[in-house]
Amino acid sequence: MKILFPIFSTLLLMQFSVAADSPTVLLAKDAKLNGAVSFDAKTDAIRNWRQEDSSASWVINLPAGSYKVSMKYSLDRSSTGGRFQMATESSKAQVNTIYPTGSWNEFKERNFVPVEISNSDKTFTITATKIPLKRWLMDLKSVTLTKSN
Repeated sequence: MKILFPIFSTLLLMQFSVAADSPTVLLAKDAKLNGAVSFDAKTDAIRNWRQEDSSASWVINLPAGSYKVSMKYSLDRSSTGGRFQMATESSKAQVNTIYPTGSWNEFKERNFVPVEISNSDKTFTITATKIPLKRWLMDLKSVTLTKSN
């Protein structure tokens, strides 16, 4: 991946290469949302995830391999028991259970089941598969994908 950084003193553009195994952070604000889920600019998080099959998807361009997945999210103790799956176009969906962080205001980074990504994959998707009765799945700020060695 190449990133362009402006050098203000000379107004030149320089290219820096980022290592292929650098973590890739998928931000909530960049997700394409489908179903009963919304982005809240005030909290910078995907919120109101209240219906099964609702999803958040991100465009990816990553080398093939196995990726560790961590998410920065919040979940109140009153909404325990939710499940979601992570998948790309070619990967088998990985089902995960979401555990409380303490409250809706307490965002924590937690690790989840790794996912396989192929060279042809262009989208990473999280889909709600089980929502506790009259509750929400989680509030999600970001997903980090880190290539395993």
